[in-house]
Order: sequence, then structure tokens, then C-alpha cells
Amino acid sequence: MIDINGEWIGFYNYVEGYSVTNQLQSVPFIMIIDKGIDEFIGKIIEDVANGGIDDEIIVRGKFNNDVIDFIKFYKNAHYMDENNVQESFVSDTCPEVYYSGQFCHSENKFKGEWKIQDYIFDEEGILQDNIFSGFWEMWKK
Repeated sequence: MIDINGEWIGFYNYVEGYSVTNQLQSVPFIMIIDKGIDEFIGKIIEDVANGGIDDEIIVRGKFNNDVIDFIKFYKNAHYMDENNVQESFVSDTCPEVYYSGQFCHSENKFKGEWKIQDYIFDEEGILQDNIFSGFWEMWKK
């Protein structure tokens, strides 16, 4: 049985929906988990110097039989502008980032995928899915 309480070190990277420059980047983070009975809460601190987002980031999720699922909630909204510069603003509707993964016993870490699903109107005013995704890993400190 894996004890998920405590401090974890990891990184995430970008794949779908991002520029080639972003796809080459891995963003380090620390995740601090407080376990409940079936669910957990925690917080994430991203390494801003290496592409992370400077924000209050809360996580809420579930862990069962080596499978972990959690949602990352940012306090503010964030996006990359046309010059690949990160912009942030206060918003009542910040996107939620969905993480899913599995504990890899041979490597002693979690590995998985993350996804943001957003909706935008195209030039004709038709609502379109806008999906961003990537991979992540984390291991106990």
C-alpha cells in the first residue's frame, strides 16, 4: 500500500495544443497531499523560474489501487499569448486541469496524463472543443 500523504516532487510537460517550444519544456512542481479516507486534498507549488505558473494551486482527488485522479484548481486564469508569453488575469471561471495516472512500482513513482478541456467560439460563432494535454510524473520526496 502506497502512503500518498506528504510531499511529492514531479514535473509536467506539454503536448497537444501547445507550440513546439512549449512541448520541449518540463515544468517542475512540488505537491503536498493531505489524505482523507477515500479522497485527498493538497496544494501544488510550480517552479516559476522553469515555466511554472505563479498562483495558489489547490488539488482535490482520489487514490485507489495504484490509480490516482485529481483536479488542479488555479485561483487565476492563465494563457500563452501569440508571442508565447504567459499572461494571467482574475476570472470567475478558471479552467480545471484533470490529472490521471498510475503508480509504477518498478520506478517508484506516479506517471500519467493531464488535460484541460475548454470551449471557444470560432470565426463563424460555432462552439468548438479546445483541448490541451500533456504528461506528468511525481515521486515521494
